[in-house]
Amino acid sequence: SYTGNMNRSPKPVIQQFLSSNGNGLTVNFDASKSSDPDGDDMTFVWDFGEDGSTTSNTITTSYTYSTVGKFTATLSVTDMKGFKAKSSVDIDVEQYPKPLVAFPWSSGE
Repeated sequence: SYTGNMNRSPKPVIQQFLSSNGNGLTVNFDASKSSDPDGDDMTFVWDFGEDGSTTSNTITTSYTYSTVGKFTATLSVTDMKGFKAKSSVDIDVEQYPKPLVAFPWSSGE
């Protein structure tokens, strides 16, 4: 176990659950498996990658991609001492409607 006094960066983990409703692809994002090795509280910022301006700052969130294309959703996690880490997932929105089964997927583990 770590016994030093240096702060370490948090470990962001993204889980995503996909569903299609004919109006786009809705992705439910979950960062609850993210952790900080020092036990510090963390803040979360999501960038959904569609236009760079739509973000969320909650541990879980959802976003509907309404245009066809490839996007990168990024989670930034910052601990209370200011150390930051990021994790990203690629989102590929194909022409819809198309049947899609929801399933969990994780990155960062």
